[in-house]
Amino acid sequence: MSFVQTKTSQGFIPFRGVMLRDDGVLEFDVLSARELMSAEPSQRAMMSSPAATKDLIDLALCSPSAESSDAQRAESMLYAFAQWSGPLFGSSHIESLRAWKYAADVAMLATRLQECANGLKPISSLKALGRVHKQRVIDSAAGVGFDELDVAIAVCGEYRDVVSTRPMIRRTEDADGICYVSVARHDEADLTYLEFVAIRLAEDMDASDLQELMEDAGIADGKEALATFAVEPDRYVFEDSELCAEDLPAIAALLRAIVSAHLDGVHVDAFADYDATGNLSFESFLAWLWYDFSRRLSRVSIGYCEQCGKPFSLVGHRGAERRYCSRQRKTDAKNARSRADREASRRMFLQGASVAEIVRELYPTVEADSAAARVRADLSKWVELKHRIDDQIAEVGIALSDLLRRCVAEGLDVSRLVNARRLKQIKLKITP
Repeated sequence: MSFVQTKTSQGFIPFRGVMLRDDGVLEFDVLSARELMSAEPSQRAMMSSPAATKDLIDLALCSPSAESSDAQRAESMLYAFAQWSGPLFGSSHIESLRAWKYAADVAMLATRLQECANGLKPISSLKALGRVHKQRVIDSAAGVGFDELDVAIAVCGEYRDVVSTRPMIRRTEDADGICYVSVARHDEADLTYLEFVAIRLAEDMDASDLQELMEDAGIADGKEALATFAVEPDRYVFEDSELCAEDLPAIAALLRAIVSAHLDGVHVDAFADYDATGNLSFESFLAWLWYDFSRRLSRVSIGYCEQCGKPFSLVGHRGAERRYCSRQRKTDAKNARSRADREASRRMFLQGASVAEIVRELYPTVEADSAAARVRADLSKWVELKHRIDDQIAEVGIALSDLLRRCVAEGLDVSRLVNARRLKQIKLKITP
């Protein structure tokens, strides 16, 4: 199916809806060119762009590798994202959910890298991922060396068609020396590893020529690379290294390489002037999402809901710190805190604490009279306290009920804690 007449400059394919089939396939009900042209101009404009604002970070949050996410929840989130985005890869109205999962996973990796580069997360969070490999390459004969960071992005299905087949290579320099970073595409069926020593062996060769040479030679590992360049294998030593704070510039370069790997489907038309993309056009909506992500790298940030742990995007958020993924979760958290405070105040009261002592312990930042009124209301509505008072009165009588006297002395609403029969016996007057 061709989308030449319907696909927008952003790579968005207008559609009516999407169905997640039992065989793990997303089937989109796309609009034909005739349907678009027959629509009113205002309606056509609405059909030709997503109905809400989302970005690559929202796709990343659909990954099973996101905190507090699992496979079933991730599928549900991906399906919800598909209902907004339409076809992601730009070539068919049918796309596998598996390919979407791979795309979301790489988006999550990129988000993690940028959070570290922005200083929003510690370098230890990348170590925990286990996705970024660092090693020191030493030329024992020349007595020099360099660091190398690499990451492999796994692809499958339709996702394979929108990721560059050529390894992305970047070089960074700082006071500590030179570091090279590389991003290689690992197809699910062919997990090869590209040893970066080739850069050191061909330092006079520019990146594009080196990439072509590697592809032509079919280089799969360091031994083959060394043989290709006719250098003694024992001359070069590879030492695994730990990521550290000094690697942040290289991590930023690694992130830019991952972005570049997703921009093969971007074209420049010097004479075009699209409203959304200027003189750029995108073969897939995924390419647009990566390009849009690249324009806002300094603002990449993810928060985690304090109530359910679900991650959420903080891009564009201003004002007070956001702590919850939704208003409902914020309400749930408030109710949970109130419930915990209520249970604690009741427990403390039974242990002999006064209302004033409970207020000082549980509500140190709340105005004293307001907090005391809250504690008294919680205790006065407590059914268990009512039963305890009734049992004690039945056992020792009203005059000897210490619990009843405490409730009166602390200003609790005795009419809610003593039934009508007991109130009549007390005659609504108890002397502490």
